[in-house]
Amino acid sequence: MKRCRALLNNLELTLESPNSAKRIAITNQYAYHPSLQFPRFLFSQFALLHLLSDEFPHRVRTNFLVDAEIKSIIDAMYASMKKRPPVFAVPNDHRHFRTYPRTNPERVAIAYSGGKDSMWNLMRAEKQYGMDNVLVIHIHGLNKGAGSEELAYTKLQQEKIGFRNLKVISIKNSAGVGGHNVMRSRDIFLAGIAIPEALAFGASKIMIEGFSETSPDEPFSGQEKNMIFFNHVLGRLHIPVRIDWENKNEMDVMKELVLERPEWVTYVCNCFLNPLFRRGQRPRWHTYAPSFPLLDSQCGSCVKCRITNLGRLLYDPAMAAVKKEDVEYFLKSCVLWYQKKIQTHADMIAGSFRRELITALEKYDLAHLISAVVTAGPVRNQRAV
Repeated sequence: MKRCRALLNNLELTLESPNSAKRIAITNQYAYHPSLQFPRFLFSQFALLHLLSDEFPHRVRTNFLVDAEIKSIIDAMYASMKKRPPVFAVPNDHRHFRTYPRTNPERVAIAYSGGKDSMWNLMRAEKQYGMDNVLVIHIHGLNKGAGSEELAYTKLQQEKIGFRNLKVISIKNSAGVGGHNVMRSRDIFLAGIAIPEALAFGASKIMIEGFSETSPDEPFSGQEKNMIFFNHVLGRLHIPVRIDWENKNEMDVMKELVLERPEWVTYVCNCFLNPLFRRGQRPRWHTYAPSFPLLDSQCGSCVKCRITNLGRLLYDPAMAAVKKEDVEYFLKSCVLWYQKKIQTHADMIAGSFRRELITALEKYDLAHLISAVVTAGPVRNQRAV
């Protein structure tokens, strides 16, 4: 039976096991409430959740309180992996905070990465509440591969779009969980550590990406039912913030952004490929489809780039300048790519992307390729990492 120790030191949590030590720490100034006690409590609970999501130890000794409500989330995450709940040994302690800042139903925060879904939430929030009532919260350091680029694009978007309220939470992260498995805990962890900043702003909601095309096999925090459960836990803890989302298909997000905020799309940070490897991909597109414009952040070939560029092709009037042969190259490339990737990326491309790809093939006189898309079928329970 695997055992480990979880040691909290201010805003740093270390999970020690016989063979490793993994840490998460917030390294910059963090919201106070009115002291650091409440933010430290939330950090300890959700950093613990995230660290446990890698190896799922059976026994955990801590030097801090693990709240019963948070333990119910941890237990549910273990159950999602068909594992028994962990046994905790915690000190005799209790929470001393009793009151929270008042929140305003007309103020919201956004868990913001700089991608198309973040931009769409920003557009939604601006229309409903006005930009001055929106706080953008960027968690820097969780995405190890593209974290620096996401931060740079978030700041560029602030400059170009003009939102005033931005808070960056910088973390150091040596948690072992990676790839798609990070979704076991990532979205609850992000929302949880964003709560103190949302409260400091007076926000009553934290907007996150929706679950419209989520596979039934999606890991724990990527399941809508578990985010609903998280909101129930926040209510039982009397924390006056709720997590908010709107389920929107991938291509519908792109359609609305292109039609309503085309100038924003220019600055989207939307690529799965490491920036170091992107340089090798872009020349291919410049060679074979020179009039098809890639955004500055794009490799052109990954799933995120193809979703974004298919939406641009269908809905952005500026794409009318792309030569016919370059449009054909892009769409034929998408068909071949779809046939290859449908086995591993079904949750992202078997829905609205497939539908809109067929629409584009019809629109650009490539209907003879539709059968290649229709006959390609996903194999469930698989996902590229």
